[in-house]
Amino acid sequence: MRYDTIQLFPTSIYVGEIENHEEYRKVFYSEIYSKYDFPHENERGGLNTSSVNCGRPLLHHERKLEPLFRSLTEHMRNYCQNVLMMRDIFDIQIMKSWMSRSYSSNENVPLHIHSTSHLSFVYYLSANERSNYLTFVNENHPNHLFEGLTDMDSFDDPEAMMSGYNFETTPEYSIEPQEGMIVVFPSRLPHMTLPREQNEERLAIAGDCLLTLKRNQPMIYSQGFVSPEYWRVF
Repeated sequence: MRYDTIQLFPTSIYVGEIENHEEYRKVFYSEIYSKYDFPHENERGGLNTSSVNCGRPLLHHERKLEPLFRSLTEHMRNYCQNVLMMRDIFDIQIMKSWMSRSYSSNENVPLHIHSTSHLSFVYYLSANERSNYLTFVNENHPNHLFEGLTDMDSFDDPEAMMSGYNFETTPEYSIEPQEGMIVVFPSRLPHMTLPREQNEERLAIAGDCLLTLKRNQPMIYSQGFVSPEYWRVF
């Protein structure tokens, strides 16, 4: 049987490698880490995995991290211009950045989105082959012909409707963290971490960004944000 498959409407995740990673890592651990450290357990008895939950989301204000954030921003700019084919008419405004940390397989970030930004990133300062996965979830399921088609977890179940997942039907995709890796993705894409046999620290810098039109762009666009230099608060 002859046929072809046309793949439509992908979601593009950017995975890059940060140059000078070892230098940035050394600076962070020796001069920044202690300022953003946070309790392992929260007041409700749960486990903290992020400094943003403790009111510390401003890593990008640290002067000693400026070279790192310039490098991170260049990767985000590369994603916008060379993957998404956006014109070079936008500034990338880093709004929040925080430390994300876990020690064991039971310390995972639940499924969520970042609703107040356009672009999000995570940069792994410390990771290994046992670090918990970064997992993205497809909530649209355009190839799910009816609700619940792919809900069964085990394909060995004789009552499962699917014989396996492929590009066309997978409900999620996981990335294995590696030291020096940056992952850039649309902020509204649902994501979480999934457990592995992690038994040592996984440490990352994560952040949220807005795209705003550069100040020298003509005021002709009805979509997107104009430069913050034009904003006023009354």
